[in-house]
Amino acid sequence: MLGVPVAVECFGSRRETLADAVHLAWAWCTTTDDVAPVVTVQAMLDPDPGVLAEASAAGMVAHSDEAVMEDWLTPHITRAAMEHLAGQVLMLHACVVAHPVTGAAAVLVGRSGAGKTTLARSLGARLAYVTDETAAIEADHGIRPFAKPLSLHRDGGSLKVQLAPDSLHLTAPGPGPLRAAAVVLVNRDPGHVGLPTVESVPTLEALSSLAEHTSHLKRLEAPLHRLAHLLAACGGLQRLTYREATDVTALVSSLVEAR
Repeated sequence: MLGVPVAVECFGSRRETLADAVHLAWAWCTTTDDVAPVVTVQAMLDPDPGVLAEASAAGMVAHSDEAVMEDWLTPHITRAAMEHLAGQVLMLHACVVAHPVTGAAAVLVGRSGAGKTTLARSLGARLAYVTDETAAIEADHGIRPFAKPLSLHRDGGSLKVQLAPDSLHLTAPGPGPLRAAAVVLVNRDPGHVGLPTVESVPTLEALSSLAEHTSHLKRLEAPLHRLAHLLAACGGLQRLTYREATDVTALVSSLVEAR
């Protein structure tokens, strides 16, 4: 995931249940290649409070409830991979969808809670789902896929259900490389009236806005130059204002089809 071999080790009396759930949810990120992991995340699913306390003290992700474990594991796995990549690639808080044939990708940047997962779910029916969380962008603007399970609230609860892309019938990327073709700052406005609007963001404002949504920015060499180079290659930063995710399918599709 994100080009980083991550091993998830499951422990506890219900380890097989947990392992099956992780394998199902993360199916698009698993590999059969014989590659040694460089990051390991340990998880414990067990009903015994004493066992869980020891596991937590040892640094494991531990709980007695499977749904809670899945909700907790997703950010732990993501953070572990991102920490390993810090200083190597540009990591934007974004969902990414791509043309399923050409690999031209739209990087849809937004804060937590801005609707990135909803966008990924809606757009992924037509465009290839790359990630709903983190866009890992190389210096040449290639994008590392991170097709993690989509994290969605259900029934108004605080926990997020982890849904495999297959379960939502999302489109998988083609076998070729992915590359950034458009960078868009998403602005979901429930009060927006009419068609979605797109406006160009001035360079200085664009750099400031993207910096706010970049992980481990200071650990990159010449970070603002990296951001500026990306924007120059993608025609600058665009701000997309819309009401519902279903309103922007044609517009986002046009961004990747034109490149």
